[in-house]
Amino acid sequence: MTQGVRSPEHWEFSSLGELASYVTSGSRNWSKYYSDDGALFVRTEDIKTNQLDLSSVAHVTLPESVEGKRSILQASDLLITITGANVGKCAVVPPNMPEAYISQSIALVRLVSTELSPFLHLAMQVKGTDGKSELERMAYGVGRPVLNLTNVREARVGLPPQRERHLIVEAIESYLTRLDDAIASLDRVQRNLKRYRSSVLKAAVEGRLVPTEAELARHESRQYEPASELLKCILAERKARWIEDAAEKASAKAEEKARKAGQSWTDRDDAATLDKERAKAAKQYKEPATPDTTDLPGLPEGWCWATVEQLSSEIRYGYTASAVQGDAGPRFLRITDIQEGRVDWGSVPTCDIAPVDVDSYELAPGDLVFARTGATTGKSYLIGEAPKAVFASYLIRMRFLAGAKPDYTYLFFQSAAYWRQISAAKKGTGQPGVNATTLSGVCVPLPPEVEQTRIAEAAWSLITRSENVAATAAEQIRRATCLRQSLLKWAFEGRLVEQDPKDEPASALLDRIRAERAVAGAPKARGRGKRSAE
Repeated sequence: MTQGVRSPEHWEFSSLGELASYVTSGSRNWSKYYSDDGALFVRTEDIKTNQLDLSSVAHVTLPESVEGKRSILQASDLLITITGANVGKCAVVPPNMPEAYISQSIALVRLVSTELSPFLHLAMQVKGTDGKSELERMAYGVGRPVLNLTNVREARVGLPPQRERHLIVEAIESYLTRLDDAIASLDRVQRNLKRYRSSVLKAAVEGRLVPTEAELARHESRQYEPASELLKCILAERKARWIEDAAEKASAKAEEKARKAGQSWTDRDDAATLDKERAKAAKQYKEPATPDTTDLPGLPEGWCWATVEQLSSEIRYGYTASAVQGDAGPRFLRITDIQEGRVDWGSVPTCDIAPVDVDSYELAPGDLVFARTGATTGKSYLIGEAPKAVFASYLIRMRFLAGAKPDYTYLFFQSAAYWRQISAAKKGTGQPGVNATTLSGVCVPLPPEVEQTRIAEAAWSLITRSENVAATAAEQIRRATCLRQSLLKWAFEGRLVEQDPKDEPASALLDRIRAERAVAGAPKARGRGKRSAE
């Protein structure tokens, strides 16, 4: 039985193999028989939360000669997943099941006494003190855990007297039905909150969440600065900053060259060199590309489209280094450290980086970092209060100019409007990715500056409330799941229903099963006992 669960002394112990007519698994190479209709083909992913879910089941059409037809399902069969992340899950074939077969990753346990199916189905779900069921504990393998058919046959189970067994099943099913209904309601709440969040983001970047600056200005009989004027100021700042940075770098090189040659370098030299390099940089500066609005929707009055390149002072790839343990250097933010839009800085490792490189890669509040490869390609994270940190090479940092508020731009990068653009621009199939050029061309709907602030405050307030409700729902689901296990544990420790000493002992049922098996002959071990389910 399951670790940490003590069955009552009057229960009898047996195994699935002893209670079964036979234990088998599906045949290999069924993919060539896949069809649009035909018989059902049950795979491991069709057994969810220990129930059969046929909403997306596959279909097969088999020729008469296929040996796998021996595994056609019957009502009350136990199905057990024997490979993969879902290993050890159990389901019962319901009455009136259409013609159906199982994949090689599922074991079929055909019981001598089908009345045991509901009880054994519950027994296989009981988890011990280690958080694992009997079957999950028997699984072996690291990357891809498996059970073989011998494991399934040897799975131990305690059997109560008949009346007690029926009472346990009735009580648990009654409780679990209510629990499952509650969990389903909480799941719907979470799904609705996700849709609500998407609606808030959509309204925010379309100018429908708060009154626009144009509307307020008309109502208050005043002038306002449209986003087109704001964009001019942003572009002017971008150009001035680029020119100044280029001039300072060129001046620093000139000074270093002069000192290496043994020449003096005065403030006058520095000022003259800067003036010269500014003039040169001004001629070299290239204006960022303007947005292509051909396929973009219209914007509210006072808004305009701008590219990420127009709004940002820098788009930079991360630093290439290896994470190290300890506090010797700055934190080293990686893609994997960003989970559900949050970073646990306490678990972010440090890295060994030269002091001269820290200034180039150090993160600051208001920076946006983007995953540029892998499953999370395109996802962004807004840096807030954080310890001294740099960012890894699979991230891209974007630093916006004054006038493009980080809280607002981050809203846009969460919205469906952004994802439509970035999804179309992703490159690669197995490992899709985006680069700095792709991000530079993303078009951002830009409101007037004061409107950006109002939108961000309203949107993040609504999103925070919805996240708090979602967190509460998740906690209730966790508690319901724990209660489910508590009910199962109480039941299989004999503490859920009353026991009747006059009831027929479980040994009588086992004797009947053994007698029936003896008449029928020893059951055939359909499928190799020790073969792993690949």
